Amino acid sequence: MDEWENIRNRIKRLRPFAKFIEIIHSRDAIQVDLGLGDGFYLAALYDEQIDANMISIKQGRILVQNTYLSSFAYNLFSCWLYGYNYASGFRDLDKLMVYNFKKFLGEQLYRKADRARSRALLLETLLFEQSMMAKIVATRDRNPAFSAAATGAENLMSFALLMHELGHYFETYKPEMWDAIAMREDGAIGAFYEAAVLDLDPAIALEFKCDVYAIAACIQGYTDRTDYILRLRTIVFAYAMYAALYSAAATAAETAKLWAEEPPDEIDLLDIAPFEHMEYGVKWAVDKPLIVRAGMVRTFCEKIAACQGESLYGEDGILPLPPSIVEDIVGYVGKAFDCDDDNIRNISNLVARSLHGHDAGMEYLFLRSKVFLSKRKLVIEK
Repeated sequence: MDEWENIRNRIKRLRPFAKFIEIIHSRDAIQVDLGLGDGFYLAALYDEQIDANMISIKQGRILVQNTYLSSFAYNLFSCWLYGYNYASGFRDLDKLMVYNFKKFLGEQLYRKADRARSRALLLETLLFEQSMMAKIVATRDRNPAFSAAATGAENLMSFALLMHELGHYFETYKPEMWDAIAMREDGAIGAFYEAAVLDLDPAIALEFKCDVYAIAACIQGYTDRTDYILRLRTIVFAYAMYAALYSAAATAAETAKLWAEEPPDEIDLLDIAPFEHMEYGVKWAVDKPLIVRAGMVRTFCEKIAACQGESLYGEDGILPLPPSIVEDIVGYVGKAFDCDDDNIRNISNLVARSLHGHDAGMEYLFLRSKVFLSKRKLVIEK
């Protein structure tokens, strides 16, 4: 077994549902010599498991770049753009954002709890897909500027995650890298960081320091004022969104534990008598440290913008950003179990019950939902 197959098998053991795994070493991925010593492996993959983005194994360290998160980042950002840039879009903005968080929660619960309820929540998103997301896909297809903005934001948001994890690597293996980061923006980055972490818990301070690595990397090389503010706003939007997604994942984990305490589903597929209305029974949870950091990133970027005589917030440009962005985005998670269409909820419940014991059929629906409106021809590894 060669080096790459060994690394791949290790990843599959740690992430059994990971798909589309591609592995490269930092010596081949990073052209500039950063003095990283032995470096690390970079694994791009698609996996509903969103934790453990830096893995230590016998062969070294693996930095995981999870395109599952970036796909939701792309869709959520696209919905936000659509909502603020099209006359009919703002009316649908809340529904669009809630739909995407419902899809995320449904997928998380599907992987964590083998219940009719988890299948039903995921199936609801399939029934909403055509009415909710078709207009977004159509807009991306016919509007090159819209598509370019969404793709650029997806790349920047993914890059921010990557640079955060690299920040941890630098802090462990090359801490002197921080000195160069702190001097960026005429020393403002270092000064703002020191002020922000006064009396802060050391663990959160370290995470925020790695966030600052990400911010500094993302705003480097901007072309003009518009690009500069767009990058800062995109970073703030990204952290608000990640705080919401990780809070949704925490809710799914706690809800799955709650459901595990109940008796297993007893579904008789020969019994066609009316069934009771489905109650989800949710145990809400939030990722408090990440929400705190999202707020700190917002304040940090606000100060960086002010150094340039600019305002971070406003409705100008392609990406409007309100001061309440973190609270607004996280707030959408609390609506993800809602459904204002009883017919869709009842049909989802019926189909979810019919798939009881038919894991292959449900898995097909789940995987097919990932490319529902896409023309991509993907084959899942056996």
